[in-house]
Amino acid sequence: MRRGLKQNCLLLCACLLLTPLGGCATHKNEAQGDKLQVVASVFAAYDFARQIAGDRAEVTLLLPPGTDSHYYEPTLADLTRINAADVLIFNGGEDEAWATGLTDQLSPAPRQVVTMMQEVPLLHEPHAHTQEDGHKDHHGHEDSLDPHVWTSIANAKLICQAICKALCAADPAGAAEYEAALTRYLAALDAMDAQFSKLIQESGRTLVFADRFAFRYFAQAYDLPYLAAFDGCSGETEPTLETVVELTQAVKQQALTAVFTADFSTQAAANAIARQTDVQVLRLQSCHNVTREDAAAGVTYLSLMQRNYECLKEAWGA
Repeated sequence: MRRGLKQNCLLLCACLLLTPLGGCATHKNEAQGDKLQVVASVFAAYDFARQIAGDRAEVTLLLPPGTDSHYYEPTLADLTRINAADVLIFNGGEDEAWATGLTDQLSPAPRQVVTMMQEVPLLHEPHAHTQEDGHKDHHGHEDSLDPHVWTSIANAKLICQAICKALCAADPAGAAEYEAALTRYLAALDAMDAQFSKLIQESGRTLVFADRFAFRYFAQAYDLPYLAAFDGCSGETEPTLETVVELTQAVKQQALTAVFTADFSTQAAANAIARQTDVQVLRLQSCHNVTREDAAAGVTYLSLMQRNYECLKEAWGA
């Protein structure tokens, strides 16, 4: 079934599922005294919410572990979870077009809804495999907004502040706890930000990324030059010969010890470049989702970003 048709069918089902019977439906936690119900569409938002909400909320991630968010579509079970939530956290953008029509159908209202892409300054996808600020993709069409806003720690802080505000509105009795947790978490984000800033400024290196580049916001935050095989939301998996040559030369010229690839990637392009340059392949975590193993281990946004820091440090010989 085509994606657009499937989304329409889901929205129709949503209208049926979310229509209140008798017109007097209430939020679950208001009626039964349960924990605040929070639903998030990507891992970064899920982790931000659980760090701030603590034990006062039950936080649910819609994405099953190991699933690429670019291809996710909500199931009927997901729609039920969404309708039971007091706070909803979506990313927005083209990959979550399904959420736009869905939130209009939610009942009872009002829900607290946070759309991450509405909380931060947005960037367009860069042109092909360079860091130039062109507004055309490699097919010559108008490019789209990059949805990977949480990869910038500065953006993560803005998103966390918006989530805290939504939690306080949904559960005023817990406002002091949420705000105290936010203060602690922002301090931890600041410490991580300082680590990256020092490493990148001292290294003076270019990030060579042989995959879809989901780190546009991260790179801009630290003025980090990069070369990447594909745009962040590209459906391509085979780079052009020109791109392979450019990335290979960059690895050799800067005497790098690694070429980078993305989580949930086949890393085919990275492997090809690694064979020509005799370097290792390292993965950067985009934090849009996690593997089943990482989920079971209890990883967090900060622990994944620390993993990224260690990978960059290793590749640049810092």
